[in-house]
Amino acid sequence: MKLKEKQSKQEKAMLTQSELNEEIIKALCKKFGVSNAMRFVNQFRQRKGNYAEERKKMFERLTLDQIKRELKQLKKGSFLK
Repeated sequence: MKLKEKQSKQEKAMLTQSELNEEIIKALCKKFGVSNAMRFVNQFRQRKGNYAEERKKMFERLTLDQIKRELKQLKKGSFLK
């Protein structure tokens, strides 16, 4: 393959940062499941404070049924398909 043809194919394959993030998260979810994929992604986010306390406050008012419903909605309309 000629250099110009190779470069042209690479340029076509370039994704926006958002597209790249979405494709990588899809692949991680497919390979490892949503929970493990999110655990992996979250390790790279810089956080301040107490994660356990933040998580408790974030979910303390949600029932298990509400969480399940939200996950179903995410799967219908997002990269979690």
